[in-house]
Amino acid sequence: MLDKFQNEIVNTNKSCFVSAGPGSGKTKVVVAKALMYPRSITLSFGRKAIQEIKQRNSQANAYTIHSFCYRNLKLKEKTILNENNIEILAEKHGLEKEIQRIKAVLNIEIKKIFNLVSQSKNLNKSIETLISSSKDFDIRVYAEYIYDFCKIYDKLNKIYLDYDDLLIKFLENTKDVETEQLIIDEFQDVNNLQIEVLRKFVFDSCLITYDINQAIYGFRNANIEDILQIFYTNTNFEHFFLHTNYRSPVCVVEVANKIIDFQYRQKAINTEGCIKIINDDELNKYLNQENTLILSRHSQKNKNILTIHQAKGLEAERVVLFNVEHGIFPDPKNDIEEERRIFYVALTRTKRELFIHYSKKPSSFLYEFGILNKKQKYHTLQYHKLANFQIKRIKS
Repeated sequence: MLDKFQNEIVNTNKSCFVSAGPGSGKTKVVVAKALMYPRSITLSFGRKAIQEIKQRNSQANAYTIHSFCYRNLKLKEKTILNENNIEILAEKHGLEKEIQRIKAVLNIEIKKIFNLVSQSKNLNKSIETLISSSKDFDIRVYAEYIYDFCKIYDKLNKIYLDYDDLLIKFLENTKDVETEQLIIDEFQDVNNLQIEVLRKFVFDSCLITYDINQAIYGFRNANIEDILQIFYTNTNFEHFFLHTNYRSPVCVVEVANKIIDFQYRQKAINTEGCIKIINDDELNKYLNQENTLILSRHSQKNKNILTIHQAKGLEAERVVLFNVEHGIFPDPKNDIEEERRIFYVALTRTKRELFIHYSKKPSSFLYEFGILNKKQKYHTLQYHKLANFQIKRIKS
């Protein structure tokens, strides 16, 4: 069943922007809209969002932006590439040896280098320019190794496409894509290149969902300012807001509000009996429990642990935030406001229970948002009724 506000969005014939907070029934709206228009096209940034949509509506024409471009190019490949197959550049094509060498020699995450290559294509800037202007200490220190890796990558990239190439080739070889209803999910995560892909669509009406408070892909060139500009300039779109969080306990919603609203941060919140802090020994009993998400700020070797980015769009009865430590979360190398939004995404995955783990020195976030104070470090867990979640409205 749809609530009053969800139903209004599904039944409007006009194009609309929908600001949808976590647990507000956004996917339910997207699925219902797709069912009304069997020939509609649904696009999202992430695979998990598309998987969720297809689980609820197996007939939905739902794709990630990259997979849609890939599908489109496969139909045209003989004229575009003069090849039998479009292959995505991967380790098997000759990068594996270089990746292993970097991991052995350098104290740097390999994804930082891949993100640099992607940024070069998205912003149309040279690797040299990006390295010289980078605020990341690791990028500047290991510049020589990164140059060497990028030269090898560039040679292979002349043979195989990477994910950004899919978008670029699509833009070069596609005039228009027509559909009666275009649905764009998780719009806050798209970057400028993906926005250009979306501009190729011609539609009778369009539904765009977003949550600025969950914009956590700055490292992949998603830019909040550019996205807000689109909201302000498209005056033919109606604006809707889904306010009610049907997922999380009231205490989690209270802390989440404090994370994303500076004025709300000044309000004292009683988290007594709301969130439980756990140690290493207590952590172990949750690692293999059903309906439990174990989340971490960064990648972990343990396969039971997802990064917060990987868990975006997921939910579970129980969420455990692992390693919420000083110097790890927030990541001192990242924008602090984006780190707050990442924490916000992590908290709002839970439907019932929330546990926060640290081993040595707790994250400053635990004090900043009133989860810990100097006098009391541990809280007991209780259950709460669901709360009404007020999303920050975008001011024009």
